[in-house]
Formats: sequence, C-alpha cells, structure tokens
Amino acid sequence: MKISIKEILEHCNCSAENIRDLNQEVAKVVIDSRKTQKNSLYIAFKGEKTDGHFYIEKALAAGALAAVTSPSYQNEKNFPIIRVSDPALFLNEAAAYWTDKIKATKIAITGTNGKTTTKEMLFEVFSQSHKVSKTDKNLNNHLGVPLTILDIDDQVSYSIIEMGTNHFGEIKALAELAKPDQGVITNIGDGHLEFFKNRDGVLKAKLELFDYLKQNEKICYFNVDDSHLGNYNTQYDHVVSFALNKEADYCLTRVELRNDGCYSFVYNDVRINLHELGYTTLKNALCVLAIAANNNISITDIKKGLESFRNKDKRYQQLSFKNSKIILDCYNSNPSSLENAILDIAKISPKAIYILGDMKELGDKSISFHQDIARKLAEIDYKEVLFFGEEMLHAYKELKTRSKYFESFEQLKAEFLKITDNYEFIFIKGSRSMQLEKLLDLEEK
Repeated sequence: MKISIKEILEHCNCSAENIRDLNQEVAKVVIDSRKTQKNSLYIAFKGEKTDGHFYIEKALAAGALAAVTSPSYQNEKNFPIIRVSDPALFLNEAAAYWTDKIKATKIAITGTNGKTTTKEMLFEVFSQSHKVSKTDKNLNNHLGVPLTILDIDDQVSYSIIEMGTNHFGEIKALAELAKPDQGVITNIGDGHLEFFKNRDGVLKAKLELFDYLKQNEKICYFNVDDSHLGNYNTQYDHVVSFALNKEADYCLTRVELRNDGCYSFVYNDVRINLHELGYTTLKNALCVLAIAANNNISITDIKKGLESFRNKDKRYQQLSFKNSKIILDCYNSNPSSLENAILDIAKISPKAIYILGDMKELGDKSISFHQDIARKLAEIDYKEVLFFGEEMLHAYKELKTRSKYFESFEQLKAEFLKITDNYEFIFIKGSRSMQLEKLLDLEEK
C-alpha cells in the first residue's frame, strides 16, 4: 500500500504527535513489532498476554514511521505517534478507506474446513500469471482481514481474503469491510458449535458472505456436493457451481487415486496430478479450479499451480521423523475434518497409527462427537490409536480395541518417541490448543 500519514489523519479518527513530515507514505501496517520494516506503521495493541506499547521503541528502531497508540499512552520519549481512541477501530477505518481505493479483484473464502488450504492453493494458481496478495497464515478475523486489505498495493491483480467466524454477524461485518467481488463457502461442518449449536447455525453464519455478494450483485461459488449448501444455490444470483458427485458448472472426469495416496483427474482434456494426500485435497482443488477457470486463468497455469502446491504449517503436512512417516494435521480439528481425515488415511494405509487430541469448542455435544470419532475408527483398519486429552477419553472408552489413552503429554511423547523408531505411518491431529506438533519438537511461531 501507499498511503500518506496526512491521508490517515484526514480519514481516520486520530491525531499525530512528533511526526515531522505528514506526507510520508506508509508501505505496510503491522501489529507485530517483529514484522516491522522500513516505512511501516506499527499499531500497538494491548492483548491478553502482552501489551504492544512495550515494543514501540523496537518497532521505530526497525524502521516504522510512527506507532499507533491508545489514548492513555504516556509518550515520555516523544516518539512519533498517532493517538487513537481504539486501535482496532482505527485499523478498520484505515482498511475501509483503502478498500475503496484499490483496484484488485477481491475473492473471499470462508467455510468450516479447508479455508486456509484453499486460499494457499488458489494463491499458487493465480500467481502463475498475476501478482496476488493473500491473508497471512490464518489471520482471518477482525484484525487479520483489515491487515490483508491494507497489504494490497496497486500492482496486485487479485487479493484472496480468508474470513473466519465463531459468532453470528462476524462474516457480515468482514464482508462489508472488505467488499469482495467474489466469494466461496468451502463447506458446512461441525465447527464452533459452542456458539452455533449445530450445522444449521454454521450455515446461517457462513451465508452472511453470500448475502453480501447477492446484495451487491457479485459472484457466489457454490459447492453443490455439500448437503447444506447445495439446497441454497437457487436463492442467489450470479452463481457458479462446482461438484464432484453432482451436475455443476465445473466438474472433473477420470478421477484416480494413485498408490501414493494422492489424486489425479482430467479437466478440459488435461490430466492434473495432485501431490498432497487425500480426498479433501481433491475437493479443495476442484473449488480452486472453478474459481480460477471462471476468472479466465488458463488450464496451463491451473495445472502448474495445483501440481506445485504443497501443504505446510501443520495442515496435512508430510514429514519424516526418525524412521517413520508423519502426516501432521494439527492446526485445528473438528468432527467433520477429523472424520474426513480418518477416511483419507485409511485409504492410504490400513496399518496407520492415529494420534488424536481433543476437538474444542463443541459445547454440550462434545462427548457425543468424540464418541462418534471412535465409531468411525471402528469402521476402518488401523494398527493403533493413541488418545490424548480430557475429551478424547470418551473416544478411548468407546473404542477400546487397539488403543491407548495418555493422561499427560509427557507420557504420550515418550510413547511417540518409542514407536517412531519403527517404520510406522503416523497420523497426528488435534485442535490448536493441544499443540501436538510438540511431539516432533516443533514450536508454534
């Protein structure tokens, strides 16, 4: 982005102190002092664990033009600052102003599962022929979305904006801020049920994106395979549909599961070979293909992008550890994503070891959902299941066969270190708070 301090003062509710040149242009807005670069604007947030005001001096030393502070900040060292009533409100005001100035086509992505993977895959495809910006990691909330918007510069052709939610009204607010030109809901599953109660509640929350797109005559991409979403496509205008198992605008032919557990398929007489595991990856690839083809991305670039895509950051991430092959999928977990993963892994190896941690934010249905996971495991072949967490105790009691339960992480890790001496195929999944990546001595960054 290129926006002057003067423009910020004119369009946001704030005041400047000790800034000598108001015509200086901000190149990037950051809320983490460690990501500060030359000509950044650093916003100091006070969070649950730390106070960003403690890092103002560090951010300025790293090249920030100024720091955005709360009204009570005592500027004893006379730093260049922009004082605001509420840093979060300021961030949204700046993003709202910038949204109206940028020319990039904005594509919003939400859904229970696959948001981040779809975003990364779409970025890979569009980047073959265009400059593209995207949401960083999974910063898809009221802070992440405005930061994504403010990261769009004049050279960007497409911006891919991930939108997450765990309360009604959040997607509506994010859509009204970002003003997307196109949007997709990847699927409707059992996520954040502590707040949404059931899938009907999830559907209601996610459809806030399509409601915005309809009101503004924009494009909705519909996954008509999804039993909840498929019934709604006739209620929206400017619909582009995709499906693996039903008739739709975009479908695949000659779908094959290779020996390595990855799928290939044919579209427009071109065979595309995916290099990430599982049926979930195939579904994400179809979603990406539909969006890319509808934006006139060539089949050559679609093939290059999909075939070069690799998962990372604890999402179906393939790793080697000691003598074993690991599939690490512990950025998050909910009933639908875990059931899909179990079915994926079962197709790849009947001798897999599953290490499963708690699924969070399931409300009063948590026990039954964890028991359902045990019933799903009972339907497949596996070597062993290792359960960890208070909620997974219910799954362990339901399954019993070829399974172990661990009360402490230290006990689980000792078992993990022992079994990985063998040549095992191990799948690891749990909600983010379970931090199961630490089994491999990987720390959250």
